[in-house]
This record gives sequence, structure tokens and C-alpha cells, in this order.
Amino acid sequence: DEPLQEVFDAARTLPEINFVMTWHAEKLAKHIKKTLPPNVLLTGFLEIDDFNQLFANAGVALVLTKNEGVQLSGMQEAMAFEIPAVVSDLNTSRFLYKDFPVYVKNNPVSIAKGIKHAFQNERELEEKIRKLRIESEKEFHAQMSNFRASLYP
Repeated sequence: DEPLQEVFDAARTLPEINFVMTWHAEKLAKHIKKTLPPNVLLTGFLEIDDFNQLFANAGVALVLTKNEGVQLSGMQEAMAFEIPAVVSDLNTSRFLYKDFPVYVKNNPVSIAKGIKHAFQNERELEEKIRKLRIESEKEFHAQMSNFRASLYP
């Protein structure tokens, strides 16, 4: 459900930025694999420690989907590691994450512009993602308290 071709096209316009994606090269169509930009690395599956190390050292998390109604797991990692996030501009994303990430349309120009913005505003966006994490944790704890109260009145 990710707009892969659009990301590859955006990567071509940002040769100074390395795109590291946990995607399997063997799952790509041959014509796409042959034309991957040199700044795109597809890691395939990573063990949890390697994945965490990669994510913790990322400058920006690119978390895109074409589908509404999707809770983006990449946003959870971005929040955990306090990494600025560039996210697909969908109703579900805006409902869940409010104005905390950088929103983009799923096209190469918008994706590239959002990535540039995230790098240029890294400190401000790190603070915003930290606030989102804290708000989400508070909401989770409140929901768990309500749930426990309903089980044990």
C-alpha cells in the first residue's frame, strides 16, 4: 500500500539524501529494480536490533500509504525514537496525528518537498513528535484506567 514508485522518483530529485527502506528488492518488478536511484537502499527484513539502530539514526521517517483507515506503524517508531515524520496526507493520518508530522500528497514533488522541509525544520519537528508521543501515552493510560474501572467497578 506504499507509493513506492513515487518515493523512488522523489529520491531521484534528492540525490544528497540517502533513502533506506526496509523493502525487499526481490519483490520489485524487474523494470523498477533496474532503475532504482543510487541513493535508495533496500534492506529487506531486518532483525529488531538492526531495525531499531537504523530507525534511531534516521534523520526523517518517511511513512506513506495509499489507503485510508490505516494506522501507520512507522509513526509509532518515529514517536518512540522522536524522529521527524513525513506522512501521507489522509483523513485517518490527520485524525490520529493532528498537526505533528509533515503531511504530503503521494506524488514525487510533494514527497520531496516534505522531506526537505523536515530536514530544514528538524529541531522543531523533533519537539512536535515528542509532544505527540507524550499525548498518545497519556491517552493510552487514560483509556486503560477507564477499561480497568469498567472491569472492576
